[in-house]
Amino acid sequence: QREVDWSTNNPTTPDSSYLIRPYAFDTTLGPGTDTLQWLSFQYDAQKRLTTMFSRFKTVGSPEDTTIFTFSYQGNDTLPYKYVYEEKYHFGPVRNHRQTTVFNLYLNGFISQDSSIFIDMISGINSGAEVNKFQVSGGTVNRYESNYDFIGGNYVLNSRDTGVYTVTQTLGNITSQTLVSGNGAYESAQVTYDNKFNPLGKIIKLRYPVFESTYFEVWSTQLSNAQQVQFKEPFNPIYQDTYTYQYRADGYPVSHTYSTNAGTASYNKAKYFYTTL
Repeated sequence: QREVDWSTNNPTTPDSSYLIRPYAFDTTLGPGTDTLQWLSFQYDAQKRLTTMFSRFKTVGSPEDTTIFTFSYQGNDTLPYKYVYEEKYHFGPVRNHRQTTVFNLYLNGFISQDSSIFIDMISGINSGAEVNKFQVSGGTVNRYESNYDFIGGNYVLNSRDTGVYTVTQTLGNITSQTLVSGNGAYESAQVTYDNKFNPLGKIIKLRYPVFESTYFEVWSTQLSNAQQVQFKEPFNPIYQDTYTYQYRADGYPVSHTYSTNAGTASYNKAKYFYTTL
């Protein structure tokens, strides 16, 4: 799929605000090869996200796919469980893994998630991981426990902790610093626009820090991340930059992306919406 002129070919309607199919592109590639990833979303009668399907194009390998399936209890709007299924390749080697994640919440944020990992090809249970988050003002403590599956039981293998200082502005996490222990990021700072984030509207997995099981947390905040500066252990400070184009009601129709953290996985994304 080639570039689309959104000034004349925007398939949205003014009242549509639920993502149905975003695309990621490398606009330097030729026709038929420039679409690198597409996602599709499905919702239930209560406008809750039930399925998120993603397909990736990997150079030199077959396509990789992931499926998230979200489950709710009663009329709750926060998913108590989701199943993450990934089919991916390392060259010709095919892999198929399923992860089931259970969530507990406090004040709308995840206070604990528990993950079980299954290799779908061998049938082997690869163990489990539990993350607990304790919030006190601007300080967040993360407690991680890892388990092996031995003889039909989960046996504790290791524990890990991380203590963070976190700031929020208008409901968005804007900065995080690792004070002690281990974490995915030693530090992170994010600036946002003042528009609606369509991913934040439908993905209700809100964490109190930039540390989550499968979701890049700054991508699911209430607003759209414009600039992200982050430092991973043993790496320099990296910066991601997003520039958005919006429709009249404030929802983005596309964005460009660049990074200094190696080669960018794409350089432009476009959003398709639907009305529920």
